[in-house]
Amino acid sequence: MIDPDAADLALALYASGARFGEVTALQTWAVEDDGRHVTLIIDHVNRRMAGGRYEIVEDTKSEAGFRRVQIGAGASAMIRRRVLAAGQGGLVFT
Repeated sequence: MIDPDAADLALALYASGARFGEVTALQTWAVEDDGRHVTLIIDHVNRRMAGGRYEIVEDTKSEAGFRRVQIGAGASAMIRRRVLAAGQGGLVFT
């Protein structure tokens, strides 16, 4: 059986071209939806800190890592669904 959360995460990674740490740090406020297109604002990363804990920080691997990524229709429907479920300011992928 396929885990639906894992399938959503895999689709987001594929559709956006973003790194795992960038997608798992995506918060609802970083998703723009004009009703036609969904755009992800990539400006945070889920980083492993000392002691093995993870923390979301405003950072990317390089200055070029700060970007806006418009995703396709199939992935947009999934992102919209997850944003609604996460609530305002929540993590899109938990």
